[in-house]
Amino acid sequence: MTIAIFDSGAGGLTVLKTFLNLSCAANYIYFADYQHLPYGDKEPAAVAAYVMDSVNFLAKKKIDAMVIACNTATSLAIKELRNQSQFDFPIFGMEPAVKLAVDQLEQQGIGSRVKKAAILIAATSITAKSQQLATLKQNFAHQANYDTVILPELITAVENNNFNQEKINNYLRKNINQEKKYDAIVLGCTHYSFFRNNFVELFPQSLIVDGNLGTASHLIKQLKLNCAKNQKKQEDKAKISFYFSQKRNTKLRKKYQALLKIA
Repeated sequence: MTIAIFDSGAGGLTVLKTFLNLSCAANYIYFADYQHLPYGDKEPAAVAAYVMDSVNFLAKKKIDAMVIACNTATSLAIKELRNQSQFDFPIFGMEPAVKLAVDQLEQQGIGSRVKKAAILIAATSITAKSQQLATLKQNFAHQANYDTVILPELITAVENNNFNQEKINNYLRKNINQEKKYDAIVLGCTHYSFFRNNFVELFPQSLIVDGNLGTASHLIKQLKLNCAKNQKKQEDKAKISFYFSQKRNTKLRKKYQALLKIA
């Protein structure tokens, strides 16, 4: 089975790494629309067009399934993509893991009509304004109150391979109110998942979640994909092909291969 994973940049590598850690019997094609990175600050109509072009490119690669490993792209284009008759493979998307956060907090006895949970959603500008996120928040409005923060420099840091921990932590301290005790922080951009450990370090009282495992698990269940956690990690033996919208991509391929190791 061949699974295509698509993102505007390197964020989707955290989703690919999830599949590899689950040791799924699959090969992977990773496509980054590097030419138009980042999506989060672009006009929605332009992003939707970029996504369609990228999916059309991948559709020619004889794939069995596709993961739109980008919350921004999913919120703008997933419905239209699924309605396109020329795509004969299932398309899976990402959404901020609000439900996961609420469910896990509920198991801890946190979040009710009497005392709602406090949840921070870290997202891109487009995702923060999307109907998709508005619906998710409304669905669980009786259990939680929400704040949203946009952290574009985390995307820049990943793409520039800049993982200076002190700078990242200072950036997070500057942009997130540490005096407000959040019960959960939702990483609503796949780039942000590169910095999960930073969030854990700075906000030890908060549950830190993303949608990576949920999306991977949904695909595995729907396609009955064979995965065995006890096998040798697929990162060592799965075939992974990298493609980029930018033509000169030899250096990018090497950079993304290195980023995959730390995703």
